Amino acid sequence: MTQSSYDGAFIVSSGRCGSTLMSNLVDIHPGMTSISELFACVEPRAFVLRNPTGKQFWKLLSQVRPGVSKALNPENCPDEFLYPLDQGRYTNATLPPILRVTLPFLFQDPDAVYDRLQPLIEERPRAPLAQHYRFLFDWIAQEAGSPHWVERSGASLSMVREIHKHFPEAKLVHVYRDGRDVALSINNHPGVRAFAHNWVRFRKIGIDLMREPFELSSNRLIAFAEPFAQHIVNLDKQLVTPLPLKDIGAFWSAMVEIGVGHLKSVPAKQKYDVCYEELVAEPVEHLREFIRFVDPALECEDWLYRAAQMPRRGRSNWKDLPKADRDELEKACAPGLEVLGYAA
Repeated sequence: MTQSSYDGAFIVSSGRCGSTLMSNLVDIHPGMTSISELFACVEPRAFVLRNPTGKQFWKLLSQVRPGVSKALNPENCPDEFLYPLDQGRYTNATLPPILRVTLPFLFQDPDAVYDRLQPLIEERPRAPLAQHYRFLFDWIAQEAGSPHWVERSGASLSMVREIHKHFPEAKLVHVYRDGRDVALSINNHPGVRAFAHNWVRFRKIGIDLMREPFELSSNRLIAFAEPFAQHIVNLDKQLVTPLPLKDIGAFWSAMVEIGVGHLKSVPAKQKYDVCYEELVAEPVEHLREFIRFVDPALECEDWLYRAAQMPRRGRSNWKDLPKADRDELEKACAPGLEVLGYAA
């Protein structure tokens, strides 16, 4: 298979702000393929490899991640986890990362697609990591029948620096939402909340998991320690324990400040902002702009009509909090809200 000349697109966000909606909107477009949660499912090793062989890259996609198995499963993430455990040949404990969301999102028989993909990846020669990813994305898109792929992973705003470094010509779609609502939603989502727990914990000893040199997706030491880390940080407890509002708000705000800071290095023609509240209020206008940004040739009135029916206002509403909690959350979110242009 020859790789396409399409440079690709990535939906980046803090998570819990409408990025899943955008992935679903991409999925119903006849000319686009949604690569869902690939980077999230191979964390914290998404960008650790530099010049891997095909077998090393396949190991990244297929080797069970203990932490991911605990965090991204039907119990903790019922909306995201898609593998048919009752029909497939794997259990949650043995399930390869790429089969948790990415392949079952697109294919009725993800095991069969996985089997076809394995030898194609393993036989590839040593190459820069981005070339392996691009081959994977192009192949999946070809199998799905829509050549334009868009990768979307939750909390990928923390990966903007690495994504742009590996895919300098790709387009980045930044989806955002009022951080006061996002923070509440993160606190109710075990998977993203575990990231927040660890960010808070390690920052106390001078380690910021969203900044160099400790950036979670590219730090080799953290990736090496991953099999033991779930016990050290007590992942089981993190998955059921909400954070104080000041901490969850600070986590969201830091991700926005860091991610938007890295977006400044992306050429203006390669980035596009999608405000969740504006998308819900005027879906046709914003979806038309979005599809023109990805590729004007993809503009499709039928898709636009169907897609415009999908955006719905989110469930979280920070204004319903008691005043003391509301004030605490607003203070923690203030830096990120200012970066995104939300009124105080």
